[in-house]
Amino acid sequence: MPTSHGNEGEYAKNVLGAPQSPWGLSADTVAAHLGVDVSQGLSPAAIHSRLTRFGRNVLSQAATRPTWRIFIDQLANIIVGLLALAAGVSFFFGHMLEGVAISIAIGLNVVIGFFTELSATRSMESLKRMSDLSAKVRRDRQVIEIP
Repeated sequence: MPTSHGNEGEYAKNVLGAPQSPWGLSADTVAAHLGVDVSQGLSPAAIHSRLTRFGRNVLSQAATRPTWRIFIDQLANIIVGLLALAAGVSFFFGHMLEGVAISIAIGLNVVIGFFTELSATRSMESLKRMSDLSAKVRRDRQVIEIP
């Protein structure tokens, strides 16, 4: 497929009819390909049509993981599995001190990993809640701000 490198007349289009590399084209060229008059913006009918056809322009939200799942994920780790195997072998051969030491290392690893990941997850969720994004758009010759 032709691309936009050096020639705005030849380019590949995506499913919406927009160029796949719109950043390489002028704003007027992209608007023309999308059927938008930049001086007027979209009419209510055009907005309704596009919302019906393509849906809302929002990022999908990943489901938040419950606390118990974060803890279980700490246990489902190859390093923890290998350490548990080593502790089991130590106990089997009667090396109680080594088995206990390895078990303590597993416990510390799980606890530290759990609290670190829990803190990071909660921080990301907090940042998402704090970010209130909006955009200025032209609708029926009026510039408005939409969430």
